[in-house]
Amino acid sequence: MASMAEKRRIFREMHDSGCFVIPNPFDIGSARWLQGRGFRALATTSSARLDELPDVPTMAEAGVPDFEISSWNALYAPARAPEAAVEVIRHATTEILSQDDVKAKFREIGFVAQALPPDLQDQRMRSEIERWAKVIAESGIERR
Repeated sequence: MASMAEKRRIFREMHDSGCFVIPNPFDIGSARWLQGRGFRALATTSSARLDELPDVPTMAEAGVPDFEISSWNALYAPARAPEAAVEVIRHATTEILSQDDVKAKFREIGFVAQALPPDLQDQRMRSEIERWAKVIAESGIERR
């Protein structure tokens, strides 16, 4: 795994050479805008290549392993919310996000519409908290 200093050096070199990294699918529009002005995308931080930019490799493919960053959103209810109400909202959300026209609209603005079951969303949240806590600790950022 690349050290924080090594990752900073790589990004400095990319910035100085007029290249950029696409931080996640949300920046597809930005990537197209930059490419139209002579910049070259070096990599995306998503786990797989983006359909919209198939020639842009992932960070792992570009030689920087263990460097995956993506943004995501989730719906949560208060801890004491009635289970029946939570289930109605979860079912409706899953149904809506599975519709092709909804998926297409989300993709237009750089999102991937996906509904995860509660246990997988909980796993994702816990994994992200653990991951970023480690990054913060290794970087030396002070806790406030």
